[in-house]
Amino acid sequence: QSSRTVIGTGVVVMNTRRLVSSFVGPGAVIHNATSVVRSAVISTEEEVTYIGDGVCFRNSVAQWSARLDSGALVDNSVLCESATVQRRAKVSGSLIGPNTEVEQGEITASLVGPFLGFHHQALLIAASWAAGKGNIGHGAKIGSNHTGRAPDQEFRGGEGVFFGLGTMIKFPFDCSGSPYSIVAAGVVCPPQEISFPFSLIKLSDSRENGGASDQ
Repeated sequence: QSSRTVIGTGVVVMNTRRLVSSFVGPGAVIHNATSVVRSAVISTEEEVTYIGDGVCFRNSVAQWSARLDSGALVDNSVLCESATVQRRAKVSGSLIGPNTEVEQGEITASLVGPFLGFHHQALLIAASWAAGKGNIGHGAKIGSNHTGRAPDQEFRGGEGVFFGLGTMIKFPFDCSGSPYSIVAAGVVCPPQEISFPFSLIKLSDSRENGGASDQ
């Protein structure tokens, strides 16, 4: 925390409305951003961190080669090395691992590991997905903060798990024991723990069970 802004050598700041109480490391580029407030932009001239059009970056840290662009909103979060947040994505109260790309959707109160693909309008809340390397498809809803229960519900993700189009995951849900599994499109998973690596979770072929998921 500081009442002053520190700007390193070789930094470019252009057409940015607010740059307040922040540290901007050498070589960083802040161009057409809406605001950078009480944040640290860690950068070197070899690993340039970029904050671009319409970005709102508050109370956060962006590490080397991170990229924020096209209306992204990042608040109270840490973006690790080479992470990307763009296309109006929202990240709040989260840690985003190296080389993870977040686009359009929303991540809140989550620990997200490296190399996660989040390229569509989707939702990830209260997730502990440290191993990362998975994918979240368009329309996927992983969790909710309106369960009507005590605030101790969460999602534990396994390495490389793929969530298909329109999937819905109800909390608490633990697939940390099921690395590299696929949740097929349209599946609604009730609260459970799954420990079947490399499995396919799909809609049941039988209508008698009301569309519960099978493996």
